[in-house]
Amino acid sequence: MPFRELSQRGRHRKRSVRLAGWRAARPVPGLLPERLRGVRVRGWLAPRGSSGGMVSWLASKMLEDGLVDAVVHVKDGPDSEHMYTYQVSHSVEELKTGAKSKYYPVEMSEVLAYVRKHEGRYLFIGIPCFVKAVRLLRRQDPVLNERIRYCIGLVCGHLKSDFFAKSEAWESGVSLEDIARVDFRHKTPGSPASDYAVEVKRVSGGEPVVTRTAELSTTNWGLGYFKYNACDYCDDVLAETADVTFGDAWIPKYVNDGEGCNVIVVRNQDVQDLIDAHRDELVLHDSDSAEVYQSQAGGFRHRRQGLAYRLHVHQERGEWTPTKRVKPSLDGISEQRQKTYAMRTMLKNESFAAYREAVETEDFNVFKKHMKPVEKEYAHVSVPFKKRVLRKAKQLVKTALPASAVKSIKNLMGGGGA
Repeated sequence: MPFRELSQRGRHRKRSVRLAGWRAARPVPGLLPERLRGVRVRGWLAPRGSSGGMVSWLASKMLEDGLVDAVVHVKDGPDSEHMYTYQVSHSVEELKTGAKSKYYPVEMSEVLAYVRKHEGRYLFIGIPCFVKAVRLLRRQDPVLNERIRYCIGLVCGHLKSDFFAKSEAWESGVSLEDIARVDFRHKTPGSPASDYAVEVKRVSGGEPVVTRTAELSTTNWGLGYFKYNACDYCDDVLAETADVTFGDAWIPKYVNDGEGCNVIVVRNQDVQDLIDAHRDELVLHDSDSAEVYQSQAGGFRHRRQGLAYRLHVHQERGEWTPTKRVKPSLDGISEQRQKTYAMRTMLKNESFAAYREAVETEDFNVFKKHMKPVEKEYAHVSVPFKKRVLRKAKQLVKTALPASAVKSIKNLMGGGGA
């Protein structure tokens, strides 16, 4: 029986991976033999862009080389209730202000209305569900079909509600009414790509507040705090309808690099030709499909095996579910994994309840107190005891020591080399 508690360095530091198509036996798109690795181009992308910076680099090249006239992407919004919004950039200088990842809810109706009214060739950048929506809309709207020439997709674990940004700022010591904007990927000098910080700008002004994500309680992506329910029924990890997809390469040999690393999937010959034309600005690294899969392994498991489990539970209850590429099934899913997937849904739902309780009591510690036993149960279900002890020890070291000291220890132990 299934576990049923399913609840509602200058120019040479660049990297990426190239894949093509999406047909493959494994849940990874079919691969070409070459891989590209990371990017930091002519100095400006490294401090501004997210891990590797390839999205901003490619968008700038598409503008400079005349493939498009403008880029539709997410940039700083007008106020604290709209920290980030979809906007249009017509130059590389404008494009720079939209670098970095934004884990924040946005909508695209206004920017698409702009595209309808203004002629030109546009590049659209978005997460998988947004790109798919644009593709479908182009089938129905001849104007958008003509004007939106290319789509860049971003590998997505799941989308967060605005509770995520607010919780990070609040726990960093900024009151809810004083939050102006949250930079989710603030880079600290000398830190590995996986050890970044958040920067909170305040309505009242003054110096921004910077806090390492390791010190915050809501930043463990695997816990799925503040995740939209729809994300648990998405099966698109690599933005398969995009012309090219970018994601962070969470692979041990790359994460210790503070400049970051990208995985890239290319599906459009124009994009491939452009990359080939500017190969002197990239460092290329050979890789294989197993390594690409490993860079997003957790996402694939959750959206293949985990999705099959969630669909099965709903089917058993007689509840409607969307039609997905995986079928409702418990085949090959151990009882432990079933409990793990069920607990993830519980974590997601309880995070919303806990945050609302914290707001009502004006005390963020209420959130942590509410979630602590749920997290503890999840860890007990999903992680073997020895691994839990080792993980806790690593977390304590990472939290207690400066990032530079952690990196030095890893190097001494042989874990920091390329």
